Amino acid sequence: MLKSRFAVILIIAMCAMLGMGNIALGGQKAKDADILSILNKRKKSLRMQELEMERRKKELLILQKRIAQEIKKINQLKETIESELDEIKRMETDRYTELAALYASIPPKNAGKIMEKLNPKIAAKIMLYMDKKKAGIIWGFIDPKKACEITKEMVRLK
Repeated sequence: MLKSRFAVILIIAMCAMLGMGNIALGGQKAKDADILSILNKRKKSLRMQELEMERRKKELLILQKRIAQEIKKINQLKETIESELDEIKRMETDRYTELAALYASIPPKNAGKIMEKLNPKIAAKIMLYMDKKKAGIIWGFIDPKKACEITKEMVRLK
């Protein structure tokens, strides 16, 4: 009798392993159906999560492409701005070089009087672009107080 009971249990276990829950006895069939239902729900849930992850992955790839494009545009703008700033600096240098040459050609006494009336920042830039010997002569004709203001600006500019 023990052997036959063992054989039945063994057959039921094998059937359960092979997915043949229909042979199970009594309440076991209902439990197998519940477990199968839970597993199917879990499988559907996992599939939905997988699909959501795929959708988000695609969105992220699209966003990455947009960001890369925006970075490229920003870099192009940066290059353009830097180029324009270089051009502005070059033009400013040219302008002050011309002004320095003009003031160097004026008699030093007159140039000194004009420098006194200029904004200290502008006067400083002109003096920085001027030949040092000619600038030194002009310094002799600038009021000491105004010369101090111009010098302070020159120090800030360098």
